[in-house]
Amino acid sequence: MPDLDDIIIQRVKPKKKRKSAKGKQTVKKSPANGLPRNYDKQFKLLAILLFLFSVLLFLALISYTPRDEANAQISFGDLFGLITGNEAVLAKAETTYNWLGLFGAYLSNILYNSTIGYSIIFLPYFIALWAKYLFTGRKLSDKLVKGSITYLTLGVLASSLLGTMRNIGWLFEIPKEWRGAVGYFLYSFTSSLIGPPG
Repeated sequence: MPDLDDIIIQRVKPKKKRKSAKGKQTVKKSPANGLPRNYDKQFKLLAILLFLFSVLLFLALISYTPRDEANAQISFGDLFGLITGNEAVLAKAETTYNWLGLFGAYLSNILYNSTIGYSIIFLPYFIALWAKYLFTGRKLSDKLVKGSITYLTLGVLASSLLGTMRNIGWLFEIPKEWRGAVGYFLYSFTSSLIGPPG
């Protein structure tokens, strides 16, 4: 019988598997939002562009005047006439009052008259808020989402209410910029179902 001192107990360590160089490459992630750094830069660039657009949009909207409506009745493709030197387009641009020229008059005319009317004035604010969240990479706030949905809902309701008031004969006439096309459409739709008001 062998002596216990002669028995050598060896601990066998499991061999670590070597990772091949062709294995998964680690992608450095931004600490702020967990996105890969190259996407992080792209989102920040997009956020900056969105913010600049919101500022320009705000300037176009606050400098809107109905006097530009005749000049703004052009197609989007006609705006390239400003670059190519189209004489008819340049003549319209010279008589435009909007701070951003013919492009600003075209954009503000579409947003006021073809959407929810003057309620659209708050759109640049919400675009800037979304740009801020995109730039900082923070988790999207429920408050921002709910605020955006509430703004759009109230804008549509105000537009439809003003559209209805606009078509009540004994009320004073409300300019179309207050209701937009959405308000007029909702009024026409509901009055076809339940009859005209008043």
